[in-house]
Amino acid sequence: TDEERGNYVVPVAVKDLDPADYPRIPSVRDIAIPPQVKMTRLGQVHQILNDPIPLVVVQADPESPPLADESMVFDGERKPVGMIFETFGTVKRPFYSIRFNTVDELTQ
Repeated sequence: TDEERGNYVVPVAVKDLDPADYPRIPSVRDIAIPPQVKMTRLGQVHQILNDPIPLVVVQADPESPPLADESMVFDGERKPVGMIFETFGTVKRPFYSIRFNTVDELTQ
């Protein structure tokens, strides 16, 4: 019923930040990786989120080595994608989130 649906709300902490108040992510668009640097595949895009903050979630391949937060991520053409914002999930096959300042940055 409508009354039952109204009983369920998303819990919000008093100190939660508004997404507009999040610190800005530094731009990595000007970083180049030389051709002699060996790259390894990180994994595959698991999810793309636009709200409340733009994020790309990548699930690591089972054989990929673990990466630290703030590690740089590049695409197959050696163009910078972003920096790892957070690591979560299992140790053997973690998820990495890459946060963006705006949806426009995410789609570039």
